[in-house]
Amino acid sequence: MGKSVTKYKYDDKDFLIQEDKSTKSIGKEERVNYKYSDKGLIKEKKTKYYYSNTNITLTYSYDDKGKLTKLFEKSSNGVSSTTLYEYNDKGLLIGDTWESSLSKIKHKTTYKISFD
Repeated sequence: MGKSVTKYKYDDKDFLIQEDKSTKSIGKEERVNYKYSDKGLIKEKKTKYYYSNTNITLTYSYDDKGKLTKLFEKSSNGVSSTTLYEYNDKGLLIGDTWESSLSKIKHKTTYKISFD
């Protein structure tokens, strides 16, 4: 394994907009591009994996309070998944539901909140 180098690029608001990762032995490994909403929340993360010629795009959706409500992941090979997030009335994450385009079976996770 060779020396790994990551180069970062920022916009004029100091938001990270690009990462380029490479190694001496492999060369370019991946490029990650980020897009943000007007409120400064990440709305898209697109990763290109050079060694496998694959792209993965994550799309983020939020409610009016800025809480993540949905994460959609799509690969250039056609596989996708969706995660929906649930919050209680205090704004704490209490669960998520994940579904893949491959299985179509929803997987529910419930989080127990304790302040003991």
